Amino acid sequence: PFTLSHGAETNGSSGPANGVARESGAAAQAALTDENVKKIVEHVATLVRANQRQQAGDLIEQAAEHGLRIDLQQRRWASADGRSGSVDPFSLDSGNGGAAAAAEAPPATQLPDDKVQVVVEHIVTLVRAGQRDQAEQLIAEVKSQCGLYVDLQQQRWQTADGRAGAMEPFTLSHGAETNGSSGPANGVARESGAAAQAALTDENVKKIVEHVATLVRANQRQQAGDLIEQAAEHGLRIDLQQRRWASADGRSGSVDPFSLDSGNGGAAAAAEAPPATQLPDDKVQVVVEHIVTLVRAGQRDQAEQLIAEVKSQCGLYVDLQQQRWQTADGRAGAMEPFTLSHG
Repeated sequence: PFTLSHGAETNGSSGPANGVARESGAAAQAALTDENVKKIVEHVATLVRANQRQQAGDLIEQAAEHGLRIDLQQRRWASADGRSGSVDPFSLDSGNGGAAAAAEAPPATQLPDDKVQVVVEHIVTLVRAGQRDQAEQLIAEVKSQCGLYVDLQQQRWQTADGRAGAMEPFTLSHGAETNGSSGPANGVARESGAAAQAALTDENVKKIVEHVATLVRANQRQQAGDLIEQAAEHGLRIDLQQRRWASADGRSGSVDPFSLDSGNGGAAAAAEAPPATQLPDDKVQVVVEHIVTLVRAGQRDQAEQLIAEVKSQCGLYVDLQQQRWQTADGRAGAMEPFTLSHG
């Protein structure tokens, strides 16, 4: 938050450039309105997300001098006059007074479930495309205007009225779980069993399984384990050791690259039919070698975008971690140097 001091501090500092310029104690106390508390707490949370711990610590110290305590470990804040709340997403506990309660009232525009999904999935698309600035700008807008909080680090979203869920694949729960959790931000928000079962189409199974595989590749085992547990509650078992998945209705397949075993029923088989465009051997080699070139040049985002395109359009799976490729019709090989084997 913006602060201004006329004249540099002399206590062990050569001026504002070498330390945090502070307002006078009386002015700072008067400035600690609900809105200012919110700005300070959210700025601390933003610094922590950006891994700027030193700056966050400086701001926490400055706030403490003026009666605002911020505890990152407990994710709580408290002011000298008795107000308190959570840090990220920011909230103000009920019963903290008229102005405070009014400041934290739900925004006039509450997004319906389908609009929440559209916004969250658009943010995911922007991040994937490397447009993180635009994603964070949209996150700030929907937070202030619609009470929709999106946490890219935790891959979670939450609304002011208590709905919450995962970002990718998108899930939604009306109300937080209470079993050993203080709220949606501290646990995996789960859909109702009936809704989740209904949502387990072939496409949704594919999204969940591929997201688990992506988390494992990124060495985010904890998040992968959480998602596997969530999927198991809704009849989808994912076995990382065997690299296999199976649903309660009998569908099954491999995890990475994703596949659906033949003989799993009409819709399922249709969903996993080989794509119309099958690349010949020489085109496979061109694509794979181009991906290698992009990665070498540090253009990993472009490489992953191309990998996603050839996977969906041509049935060509490229695994950067394993340095392997595979087609839907059974051809496979190494990436560098390029090799090819027919079945």
